Amino acid sequence: MIKKELSNYVERLFSNYKQSQEIQEMKEEILTNLEAKVEDYVEQGMSRDEAFDQAVKHIDSVDFMIDGNHRIYVNRYLTELIQTALIYSLLIWIITIPARIMFKGVLLNEALMFVSMMVGVIYLFMIWRTNDETRDTVSIVNIKYVFKWKRKIWLIWLMFIIAILVTIIALRFGSDLWFWRPVHISGPYQLAELLYSFSYPFISIAIPLLFNKACSILGKYEVNS
Repeated sequence: MIKKELSNYVERLFSNYKQSQEIQEMKEEILTNLEAKVEDYVEQGMSRDEAFDQAVKHIDSVDFMIDGNHRIYVNRYLTELIQTALIYSLLIWIITIPARIMFKGVLLNEALMFVSMMVGVIYLFMIWRTNDETRDTVSIVNIKYVFKWKRKIWLIWLMFIIAILVTIIALRFGSDLWFWRPVHISGPYQLAELLYSFSYPFISIAIPLLFNKACSILGKYEVNS
């Protein structure tokens, strides 16, 4: 009975972590140690329940045991990250203002203005809620996992850009290319629209750049003690 309770307790400790060989080995090691402690306490005269409580008393988290886990001041970290997101969104909104000469450009620019406003509201909320008590709130972040996703985000973004550009080329020039006809651009407006179509996907670079920022400032807010 106690062994099952210990096993369940260990499973709860690792409930936030994806199953892996490393995690399984840590589970088995902790479970073995807890079982040994329970037996020691029982031999010292404790009941099984008392021995269980005493054994698990000092193991309420395994975050510090996971490779790559670091403690950071999460509210300070998120505030700067959201501030960066606000700056990026405002810059992109300003950059896309000239595109308002086209209907699609108007839609895009107004959508970006809305996004900037929403990010601004979130930023103001973060400043408002980050007082002296919450400023030093600490959370666990696995830096190895974050940096692994940094590479994945850039790869996903690159694949997205390639897919979008290929789609635009296929839709606009597919028949001409298929039948080996020369590509014809009727005038300056069509040229501007074409350039806009090819350039607007690149504003999404703000996403991997923001993820880069998220990685680069982790050390700045790491708890040293």
